[in-house]
Amino acid sequence: NKILCNYCNNTRTQPFDIAYSTFIDYINKNEDLILHQRFIDFQKIYGDEFEEQQRNLFKYFVKSIGCRLAHFKHKIPKDLIDLLNQDTFQTGLVITFAVNEDKALARNNKISIDAVGNGDLFHYEDSILNYEYSEFYKWLHIFYYYNNIPRSTLGSEWIANKQCIYLGNFTSNLTNADRQKLLMDESITK
Repeated sequence: NKILCNYCNNTRTQPFDIAYSTFIDYINKNEDLILHQRFIDFQKIYGDEFEEQQRNLFKYFVKSIGCRLAHFKHKIPKDLIDLLNQDTFQTGLVITFAVNEDKALARNNKISIDAVGNGDLFHYEDSILNYEYSEFYKWLHIFYYYNNIPRSTLGSEWIANKQCIYLGNFTSNLTNADRQKLLMDESITK
């Protein structure tokens, strides 16, 4: 069950995939710094091409949510399809980034965590179409809001229009016993 044709997935969207790979490589090499500062500077990732490359990164995320919507047979908003071919665009999609504090704590204590995953896709269709979706890479969670207001604690709003993004934070649904074990492990290592 293909969502994108081979040409689109392998050639047309390749710059988006490269921008994402570069982003993830930066996350991997700079985890301590990012977790300490709580922001990501696209110029440090992409150099002088940060404006173009953050647009490509945004388009990667558009491709990601588009594939997720198609997988569940939801309507893909036209502005998301259109912006893949545009250098400047307007969209109903806003993305935020946040640190899962429990996963960051587990990472600091060398406790294994899931590396990559998807959250639930929420679909609301009142007078306008809107979605909420999330995915994660290690402790970094990416939240998607289409025609919806982002939760303020989950980071600054981003639509490929800022040099820096500020990371929000939240905690998982860990049991108190699991969280206490992480805290005990942290106090032992200090």
